[in-house]
Amino acid sequence: AIQASNFQLAAELYEQVLSITPGHFEALEALACLWLKHARQPARALPYLEQLASSQLKGSGVGTRAHEMLGDCLLALGAAPKALQAYNRALSAAMDMGAELSRQQDLQVAMARAMHAQDDQPMMKDLASQLVMNVLGANEMHFGGLELYATIAEEQGLYEDALRVALRLVIVQKEHPGVRALLARRLQAPGGLQALYAELSLEGSAHGNKASGSKGPSKTGTASALAFLASVVKDHGAVAPVVALLQKALEYDPLHPGYALSLAHALELKNDLAGVVASVAAYLRCVESGGPSQVGHLVLGGGLQWKDVVTLLESLPPR
Repeated sequence: AIQASNFQLAAELYEQVLSITPGHFEALEALACLWLKHARQPARALPYLEQLASSQLKGSGVGTRAHEMLGDCLLALGAAPKALQAYNRALSAAMDMGAELSRQQDLQVAMARAMHAQDDQPMMKDLASQLVMNVLGANEMHFGGLELYATIAEEQGLYEDALRVALRLVIVQKEHPGVRALLARRLQAPGGLQALYAELSLEGSAHGNKASGSKGPSKTGTASALAFLASVVKDHGAVAPVVALLQKALEYDPLHPGYALSLAHALELKNDLAGVVASVAAYLRCVESGGPSQVGHLVLGGGLQWKDVVTLLESLPPR
């Protein structure tokens, strides 16, 4: 990975290569990557990509990459029609060289993104929907296709579809910022949490059959899933859903210290200090009621008893 400290040095070295060998495709591609993907400055990458794409490179996938990167650059600059043309050339080059179907699907989804970005062209948006559905018809787990479909579903008011797709995507790439943001949006929307609980078959109580039945997930498994989703969306401002998810997780696994601590931190983010105290006290009551096997790993000194800690916490003023 190129660090910020040596970014400028790398750019200068590649520029020196071009001054000696104009049109050197590796230097052009490297400079384009530097400015487009690392510096996030597509305008600086554009001249290198235009030169690279115009060289009509054949074979080895270089021409395909050049046109695809040019499409990415143009799309980032808001030139969606030109980006669509670049992606189309990339797809043609990929097909000419017999690229794998998955590679062709990637480029088809890129074309669909460029179509979808043309807000003043409703027909293009319709074509984007058709194209992405064709890709998903051939490969239902295509990541880019699912991500774009979720965006389209949101725009069309198909919120439950968008949520289902977000849940599928987060399993594949939980660190993907777009997936995290999508899931956070859906859970913050009115009815989002209820839709999630319905999707996970959690409409009933944590003590009901759905969580403990032989055909459903275990209570600890359900709690783990809820806590996982809370961790996914916590960095996208979805504090209220995080609190709700962790509270739900503790319904299924009330003695899990990690869930209790995470809930306390989430409540602190809401500046709900009374809620922090109440959540910690509730957790300690559960630990105490679990008997010696539950409290053995938590040591209190000076003869202090768990009930004394709970009493002290509950006696604190709200602020």
